[in-house]
Amino acid sequence: MKIQLTAIASALVLAASMSAVAEPRLYDDSTTTSNANDVANPTFNSQNSIRAGLDGFKRDHIRTSLITQEGSDNRAETTQQDTRQFSRVKQTGDNNQSDVFQTGDRHESIVLQDGHGNTSNVEQLGGELNDSWVAQTGNYNSANVRQIDNSSLSDSIIQQMGDGNEADILQMNNSDKTWSFVYQGGNDNKAEVVQDNADLSASWIFQDGHSHQAVVFQTGKNNVSTIRQSSSAAYANHSQAGHNNSAVSTQW
Repeated sequence: MKIQLTAIASALVLAASMSAVAEPRLYDDSTTTSNANDVANPTFNSQNSIRAGLDGFKRDHIRTSLITQEGSDNRAETTQQDTRQFSRVKQTGDNNQSDVFQTGDRHESIVLQDGHGNTSNVEQLGGELNDSWVAQTGNYNSANVRQIDNSSLSDSIIQQMGDGNEADILQMNNSDKTWSFVYQGGNDNKAEVVQDNADLSASWIFQDGHSHQAVVFQTGKNNVSTIRQSSSAAYANHSQAGHNNSAVSTQW
């Protein structure tokens, strides 16, 4: 029993330490130019005030699922319902896959994958104040996050370090005041964000390397989309339907 409790405590410390490193929401400037920052930063600042007091990665651990896998060809699946569920998945090795399904309010999912060929799928359905954080280190990784149906005040954060990564985020159907952050460091990265029927929402994409593609689609009002790309060949596409929206692309 003591060994089991020690293992659980170690996993909780690992998850906490992961969330404390490189918080993507703590941006300095949305872009590299002051004029563009004058457009984008006030919206992000407004969103930040909305988020005050909401940090899904520092909540008390009430009902928690912990999965740790080391090796090849592993697969993890977590299904949680009701309110205030917490899921942690850590996979080290090749060809791993993690699937997390959460329904209800105030859920948190953290997935850490280190290795080749990993895939992470997160679905948070029918609830507000849900958070998803996916961190992938390695080649050929993909992350898919779905926060839909009354998913207001939910966050999705994807961090990918490696080659050939893909990030796909969908926040829709009464999903006001949602945030999406994607950071990709490596080659041939692709990011697609859809925030549909989502007022006061924000999408932030930063891609470092070369041959990047970023596509953002937003419907609603008072939304902001910022894409920053440091590369020799980059493609950025913002599509916004509604009013009082802002979009900024910075490429260098």
